[in-house]
Amino acid sequence: MSDYNGIIPDLAFAQYTAAPGVNNSMLKILCDKTPAHLRAYLDGPPQEPTAAQRFGQLLHSFLLQPETMDGAYHVKPDGMKFNTKEGKAWQDEHAGKPILSSEEHAQIEAMVAAVHSHPSAKRLMANAAFEQSIFVTDSHGTKLKLRPDILPHAGDYLPDVKTCDSAKANDFTKAIAQYGYYRQAAFYLDGCALAGREFKAFVFIAVEKTPPYAVACHVLDPLAVDLGRLHYKRALSVYRECLETGKWPAYSDGVNFIGLPPWMQKELEMAA
Repeated sequence: MSDYNGIIPDLAFAQYTAAPGVNNSMLKILCDKTPAHLRAYLDGPPQEPTAAQRFGQLLHSFLLQPETMDGAYHVKPDGMKFNTKEGKAWQDEHAGKPILSSEEHAQIEAMVAAVHSHPSAKRLMANAAFEQSIFVTDSHGTKLKLRPDILPHAGDYLPDVKTCDSAKANDFTKAIAQYGYYRQAAFYLDGCALAGREFKAFVFIAVEKTPPYAVACHVLDPLAVDLGRLHYKRALSVYRECLETGKWPAYSDGVNFIGLPPWMQKELEMAA
């Protein structure tokens, strides 16, 4: 298995995935679940992407690497059903590449056009490389890997494309917390710095998945980045401890005290 180092251009995603190193997905499992869940993820077979993940991956490819998409997918004919003889034959004939419905294809094209039409998003994507793989080693000797959507050749911002239900600031803030985007931002900023590329801030290019496919660019505030750094470094510490001890614990072995969610507790307080 290849041991890459630094910024590696034009590395296929499959090669990046197979290469050694802790990535953001692994840190997310450690932060959201337990070391036992991470061990199961690492030991198990490659997981098939969910429908949402598949859509996001295709959008990124159409937006950032359009030159790779010629012949890389199929569009299902309107009205065709895969539970019919004709549909099953067509599906078998076009196996091996992603299949999009005409609605999904039109949706992706509209989202790509919306991003290119947004002045700030267009500037952030100019003079940049896309889907570059980065391999670095931190101060503890842990191999890390990351694959930024957009790696500018110059400038202060490190951009990242996110699909969302709402790009409105108040709504997207919730997505940043829910999906751990703040942790990814810190990890990517620090990883790029270790590779010799310093950026002052992380900016999200948020594009909505429904008409009018509105786009907004949000710079993550420094406090959120600091919290993300605290969380991902804590997860890395747990990871190193698991490697050293060979133990990958799940939840507590003891008996836990548990209650109701805060919103239900408030209901009781109001009734008192």
